[in-house]
Amino acid sequence: MKKLMSHQVQVDQLVHTWEEEPARMKSIPFIKGNSLLVNLLENDYFRLLVDDDLLNNIIVEINHYALEVFLNTDAWVHTNAAELQIGRNRLQDYWCFHFARNPGPNEDLPNDRLFKILPVLNYFNNKIQAIYYPGRNLRLDESMVLWRDRLLFKQYIRNKRHKYVYSGQLEVFDGTLRADRKGSLKDVVKAKLKREATAKYLDGVMEDKRDATYISMQFENTIVEVRNRRGQEKLNTINI
Repeated sequence: MKKLMSHQVQVDQLVHTWEEEPARMKSIPFIKGNSLLVNLLENDYFRLLVDDDLLNNIIVEINHYALEVFLNTDAWVHTNAAELQIGRNRLQDYWCFHFARNPGPNEDLPNDRLFKILPVLNYFNNKIQAIYYPGRNLRLDESMVLWRDRLLFKQYIRNKRHKYVYSGQLEVFDGTLRADRKGSLKDVVKAKLKREATAKYLDGVMEDKRDATYISMQFENTIVEVRNRRGQEKLNTINI
């Protein structure tokens, strides 16, 4: 890790230089447990997630979209919250919801491919943060995703054992890292190391038979003795 040092040369002049300093991983303790942040009865859970603000926003967008589609506005009767709150057996009557305004004739199409549902997505992200505090160890089951192309969102697979998982809004990357990945620190990637040595920056790189670059959120760049599958002992970083 490098730190900026100031040296006074003259009375009114300071010179700034960079000096090497051993890096230390700052420990951030996880002191809270996963739990609901509100106390509710069983019948109140649905209304906790789907409140009047969400329903009113959907109503406004549905009515606005109807006025754009129907040439004769007299043929449309504004919907209301009572119509949206339906029984389960009538769900097929409500396949067409509208959540966001369409771009106008002189407006560009939004870059976000999910802009059609973005208001609802943001609503649930904020709502979950207000009512639930997750645990420290989270898991996103990647095996749920059968689509192998460039899919921006996850799929629901009916016969999967874990149909739903918690996914945080912030993506945390930890583990080995491709050296030419966009955003990698140049000081780490270009570091010249001897064998079984590490470069101590926010990211890390280790020289063994070849360079191994990684990101660590928890462990320091410490060399430890490990045993491979053949029972051979070697030195490696605790991160890898």
